[in-house]
Amino acid sequence: MPSSSTSARSVRRLRSSTGGSRKGRRRPRRSHPSAGAAVAASPTFSDCIAPARRRLRRLSGAEVALLAAADLFNASTYRRTVGGIAKSLGEARASIVPLSGDAGELAVTVAWDLSWYQYRVSPDSSQPVRLERRGHELDELEQTFKEWNAHVEDEGRLVPEIARL
Repeated sequence: MPSSSTSARSVRRLRSSTGGSRKGRRRPRRSHPSAGAAVAASPTFSDCIAPARRRLRRLSGAEVALLAAADLFNASTYRRTVGGIAKSLGEARASIVPLSGDAGELAVTVAWDLSWYQYRVSPDSSQPVRLERRGHELDELEQTFKEWNAHVEDEGRLVPEIARL
């Protein structure tokens, strides 16, 4: 068993090899003053490529509501359900429709040729997304819910189709 003096000696040796109390930190290297000038003189990426001109617009209240409903749906367990069904039945059609009333509720409808599911999204509820109803024939749905304004991506992710400028 090593004596305490041997342990203290090895600790001192370790401290002196790593710079003492700095615990292995090194000083930052200083670059040569002319190196910075050479970098500054060379053209940057943005100088070589013309910047893309984007036109941005403010989303309407209805578009913001569609995005919020899609976010709530995507955060729910129903997203995985829709993703699993889509693996079996193929590409789905989807719509997000505001419901009448002051509650701000929306209906999310996801449909295939053989089946459809309708979810109610209530942003202010403790359970913001719930299965409202489902069926087998698209004829069972009102025309309002068949105005496809969204699509379903991988893993059941709902994406509203919002017009760009």
